[in-house]
Amino acid sequence: MLDEPIRKSPARGHTRPAGPLTIRLDGRVTDYFEWRAAGHVPTVHGAMHAAVRLARDLFFGRDGQSLVVRVDPFEPGTLDGTQVIVRTPTRPPEALSAPAGGSEGDVRTALDRVLEIEIPLASLADPGEPVRFAIEIRSAGGAAQRIPSDGFIELALPETDPSRYDWSV
Repeated sequence: MLDEPIRKSPARGHTRPAGPLTIRLDGRVTDYFEWRAAGHVPTVHGAMHAAVRLARDLFFGRDGQSLVVRVDPFEPGTLDGTQVIVRTPTRPPEALSAPAGGSEGDVRTALDRVLEIEIPLASLADPGEPVRFAIEIRSAGGAAQRIPSDGFIELALPETDPSRYDWSV
């Protein structure tokens, strides 16, 4: 409940996925089209935000059965040795976590040039409920960055996702 912002308007700069994703969980942008249809959440940096800069951008979408997330590091190597926590409004904070570049429970990650994360949709929300999540990255030194900095990213249900109907050739 404390993770919910008072502001109820949508966050600026967030874009929704334009369609399903097909990714190879390898820590690299394997080809141009791999993340092309992904939603995007820029990280926020400024005087009113934490000075920790581990990640620059977050891309997200679904591949059918899983939520897939790509986190671009602020600089090469800044995500080495970090812990990834996937926060949801309905699950305990530490329930979905894994080391960057490893797997633990339902969370699989790969780290090379980028950090790629895969979590089964069933682990994030009950059937028929939208998936709401935030990604938290913690360094070994105790620094942490949350994306988005407040609230949650919402992934539309497949049956209500506008990308099913809004397309062109």
